[in-house]
Amino acid sequence: SPVGRSGKTTFAIALAQILSEAHKTLFISFEEFAVFQNDMEVSSPGNLADLMYYFKQNPDTLSIKLQAIVQKINSLDYVSPIYYARDLRETTTDEWKKLLDHISSVTSYEYIVLDIGDMIGDLLAMLDYCDQIFMPTIDDKLSEMKINKIETVILQSDKEKLLDKIIKTKAPKPDNNYMEERWINR
Repeated sequence: SPVGRSGKTTFAIALAQILSEAHKTLFISFEEFAVFQNDMEVSSPGNLADLMYYFKQNPDTLSIKLQAIVQKINSLDYVSPIYYARDLRETTTDEWKKLLDHISSVTSYEYIVLDIGDMIGDLLAMLDYCDQIFMPTIDDKLSEMKINKIETVILQSDKEKLLDKIIKTKAPKPDNNYMEERWINR
């Protein structure tokens, strides 16, 4: 969603958690300042930058490296996000798509939920890669203008089929302890 504070991350985590109750699901954040870094107070065995490094070095070892890096919250698997935004910016959209394709082909994940932020180089190409796009919205004039703007950009980019993938929604409202396990289970 181009709308800040719309609950995009909240929605992505909630969706991933719900899916993970019945399906093997992996959550990956492409946000510049992502949750699951220091927020969860866990020591990470690696993060998304490490996973990309391993993939570039030897794609054949990705499934082993992924198993070592993946962490769990209840039934949800997640990869700790990139710590330095520069690492996110310097990786091309095609490289991310190749990594995600490889994860899909060498693992048993039924769903990979992406929290896509502004740091992806070719945002429209990454959105086009996705099967579905959930766009949390807020009911105010500025938010409507931002959504109209991205829809116009999509149309002008000859990617109008993207509009068919977009599902506009409202994110759940977390309480003050939103990262605690009881919220993630909602």
